[in-house]
Amino acid sequence: MIMAEDVNQTVSDVYTYRDIRDDRVLTYFDLPRGKSKTLKVRLQASYLGSFTLPAVSCEAMYEAETRARTMAGTVKVGK
Repeated sequence: MIMAEDVNQTVSDVYTYRDIRDDRVLTYFDLPRGKSKTLKVRLQASYLGSFTLPAVSCEAMYEAETRARTMAGTVKVGK
C-alpha cells in the first residue's frame, strides 16, 4: 500500500518512483537544496526474533559525492 504522509499530500508529492524488491526498497525523489524529507516504508514481519535492521543510504543521482547514510540497528519482533 502506498500512502502519503498526510491527507493533503499525494504520492507524487512524496516521491517520484518506488521499486519494491525482495531485499530492498529503492525510492526516487526530488529534494530541493536546504530541504528535508521523511519517507516511510511499511514492513511485515514473517518470523519472531531479533534481526539486524540495515543502514539506510541516500545518494544524489548524478553527484555520487553527495550522499548520506544512517547507522544499522537492531529490531525485535515479538507477539
